[in-house]
This record gives sequence, structure tokens and C-alpha cells, in this order.
Amino acid sequence: VHYVSEPGFTTGVWSGTREGGTITLTREIPQADGSVIVSRLTFSDISDDGFDWRGESVLPDGTTVTGWTSDCVRAA
Repeated sequence: VHYVSEPGFTTGVWSGTREGGTITLTREIPQADGSVIVSRLTFSDISDDGFDWRGESVLPDGTTVTGWTSDCVRAA
């Protein structure tokens, strides 16, 4: 997955794997203090009708913070 944002132009590339019916993509985001936050995108319950999408951050101490969840459905 590639991401481009304006204004200020930022980009990101996530990569990962599929295990069973779940795709998990991650991207490391270096912080000013030298620590790293891992951005994680998870796609699950994938079917012809849609999928579930969850965006999370894994903090340096291992804590996971959910940024969003989305139930995506195919439009007719």
C-alpha cells in the first residue's frame, strides 16, 4: 500500500503478508526522540461483498492504539 498526503507532502509504504483470511501490513515511523512507532493496517473478513479495515499504531512500549475501524462494503 502506498500513501500520499497534501499539504506538506508526506508519503508512506506499508508491506506485509496474508495469513488465512487476514492481510496485515506494517510501516515503521521513526520519531524525533529516536524511537519507532509501527503503523499497522489489518484487512479481515475479506469476501466478494467487502472487508473490515483496522488502522493501529504500535507504540515503542508495545501498547497498541486503534486509530480507526471501517466496515467496507462493495457498492452495487
